[in-house]
Formats: sequence, structure tokens, C-alpha cells
Amino acid sequence: LVVIRHLLGEPEQASSPVDTHKEAAVLLEELMSIYKANYPQGRERLIRTVYEATAGVYGNKAFASGQTYLEHTLEVAIDVARWQGGEEVITAALLHKSNKRQLSQVLKQLKPVTKEQTRRKIAGMIERISRVNQMPYVDGQRINAIKGGRTLQNYMNMIVQMAVDADTLLLVFAEKLQSMPRAATPHEKTYHYQELMHIYAPLAKRLNAININKDLINEAFR
Repeated sequence: LVVIRHLLGEPEQASSPVDTHKEAAVLLEELMSIYKANYPQGRERLIRTVYEATAGVYGNKAFASGQTYLEHTLEVAIDVARWQGGEEVITAALLHKSNKRQLSQVLKQLKPVTKEQTRRKIAGMIERISRVNQMPYVDGQRINAIKGGRTLQNYMNMIVQMAVDADTLLLVFAEKLQSMPRAATPHEKTYHYQELMHIYAPLAKRLNAININKDLINEAFR
């Protein structure tokens, strides 16, 4: 199994397009502040370039809750940065809600400032997190029928195998931390709690990502 590396860092709603851009600008500066603190020599301009490209791709597209794709991806990127993720996984976090055409479009824009290997890695992370997110979660009544931990253990093993590397796992954890819909229904809250407490928090603990484990548990009880 993959061992997570470098994960031990310390630990609303938009009502109009104008508010959306203001919210995104605040989130971007929070992201850049964390990134610069972790990587003083990092390529800040690259992340800002990716943000500008994703803002154009996502526009004002939003979830049913009203949260925009741009806000969501920034919040995922902030969690990645808090956990000391580097520029490649932060870039993947900003792009992970784009479709194949949009992703290809943005990666072409990054050719002058990135190596082909880097662009392939980013595209690979986004493809793998998409596959992980498509895995059916055994929730509600069925979770109570599981005898022992074997089934859950196999589920966690599948996540690790599908993620392939530590950076993708970091992205998976961050996306799950931000997956609760705004104004969630009681059913959505129960589902989110069970998914975090039965799968992702134990998986983070198993991989010795203690701060991530604590963040996931705190989010589950929130």
C-alpha cells in the first residue's frame, strides 16, 4: 500500500455573480498565503494563472446549494495547501471539477510554464479522483449489516489502489472534507457523516496522516 508523504501540516453562500467573485478573491488570497508560508520559493504565479484559467472555465456554474464550482475548488485547494501539498496537487485541486475538454484547454494554456510530465501528472490525478468519487458507498441501513471490518477494509484498500500515489490521496481527502452541500438535508448530513467516519477518517489514521484524520472527524461532527 502507498504510504502518504508530507501530509503532517498544522492544522457564505454567493447570492450573485458579484458576490461570487468577491468570495473567490478572498479564498484565493487565503490559498496563496498558506502556499507561500509552506513554500517561500514556490511558483505563486503558476497557481494564480491556473486560478484565472479555471475562473474562465467554470464561470458562475454552481451546485444546487448555490456554492459555485470556483469556490468549491478553491476550498479544496486550501485544504491541500494546509496539509502541505505542492503546486501540482494544488493545481489539480483547482481543476478537478473541469470536464475533459475544459481540462485539455487549461493544460494547453499551461504549456509555456510547465513541463509535459507535470501536465500529465495533473491530468492523471484528476482522472483518478473522478474514479474514486464514482465508487458506491455502502451507507445507511447496509452499513449496519456489515459483520466485522473486512468489507470496510477492502473498500479502503480499493481507494488507495485507485489513487495510486500520495498526492492523489491528499486530493481525495481534501475533496471529501469539502463534499457536504451547503444547506444540506438531514439525509445528506447523515450520509456525509457515515462516509467520513466509516471510510475516510479511519483511512487517514491508518496512513498515519493524523492531522487529516482530525480534520475529517471534526467535519463529520460539524
